[in-house]
Amino acid sequence: MLLYEFEGKKIFSRAGMHTPDSILISSKDEIEKGVERIGGFPVMIKAQVLTGGRGKAGLVQAASDPSEARKKAADIFQLLSSIQTDNPIKSVMIERKMKVTQEIYLGITIDRIAKKPLIIGCTEGGIEIEQVAKDSPEKISSIHVAPLRGLRFYEAIRLAQQMGLKGKALSNVSNVIFKLYKVFEDNDAELAEINPLILTPDNQAYALDSKIILNDDALFRHPDISEIHRDLAPIEKEAKKLGLTYVDLQPGNVAVISSGAGYTLMVLDLIRSFGGEPANFMDSIVDSREKMQSAIEFIVNRAKEDSNIQSILMLKTMSFTPLDRIMGAIEDALKDIKVPVPIISCLRATGNAVRNMTMKEAERKLADLGVDQYSSLREAVKAAVDVAKGKVR
Repeated sequence: MLLYEFEGKKIFSRAGMHTPDSILISSKDEIEKGVERIGGFPVMIKAQVLTGGRGKAGLVQAASDPSEARKKAADIFQLLSSIQTDNPIKSVMIERKMKVTQEIYLGITIDRIAKKPLIIGCTEGGIEIEQVAKDSPEKISSIHVAPLRGLRFYEAIRLAQQMGLKGKALSNVSNVIFKLYKVFEDNDAELAEINPLILTPDNQAYALDSKIILNDDALFRHPDISEIHRDLAPIEKEAKKLGLTYVDLQPGNVAVISSGAGYTLMVLDLIRSFGGEPANFMDSIVDSREKMQSAIEFIVNRAKEDSNIQSILMLKTMSFTPLDRIMGAIEDALKDIKVPVPIISCLRATGNAVRNMTMKEAERKLADLGVDQYSSLREAVKAAVDVAKGKVR
């Protein structure tokens, strides 16, 4: 889960890092009181959106007096970000403008090859680190961290030295590196980034921006991190309440119930390869009968509401989850409702999954429910696309 800048900076502040004084406002009418509360002008006015490129889109503005602040805040509130969906901007951060002598990049991510956290530093902050890596790779310094041992302070100092920092700047940036790793570790982050980390004339280090991506599977360990700010479409919020991972991809003509994120992405590509267009991404890795039933009912309701959807593709492979449990969910979901479009399935079960029910029994039940079952994934996907395009099966 990607956090907003203001959420990330709250975490930075709790970890003991310096961030500029700031306040969040929700309308242009709050601008003057907000500026007063953070100590006056000059200020930065920053739209809180979950995408990059805010500066280029005009979503970050400087203001040095009340009239300029009112105008620029009004412009930002009215502006629809060209790099987002059509959602209007809902909140803006007013932040003290800092005096800057140097901008630095700091980031921590997971090196999937080394299977260790990787800390990256560069004395050219404020720009895309990927561009620096391409044009001037010698300017980037990095160290791996042994995950079971964690980061030692001398390692943070060593990285700051590699970056060419000295004196008070070396000490202060080393402290930030050490604390940023603690943020990364304590919050189960996949990425913790400050771009830029700035040095003031007295060599104090301040995080001017934040980018934190948390591991979705670890969110249950962080109940203090709210999801009320997430910019989800209403249909996606509804799915989330049911415990389903759902992304709306409309317009599309094949609705998908699938199992496993990587597998589902492959299925979406396969739908397109046969000339169809997926209506959604849904990862229904569910072992409970209730959740599987919820996933089916949710997609059937989507097909009733959206005339673009012309077929439903239901896929699930089981090796341990009992087949009879999943079939019970399918029966409960479909027995008393009228399904507006054909359902094509590719259910496959082996090993422990067939201890109480065989695939032949399941196929008979699916036929009784009016579901077309295929043993081949490619054949099932092609059949779903053919139905959606109006071809005879």
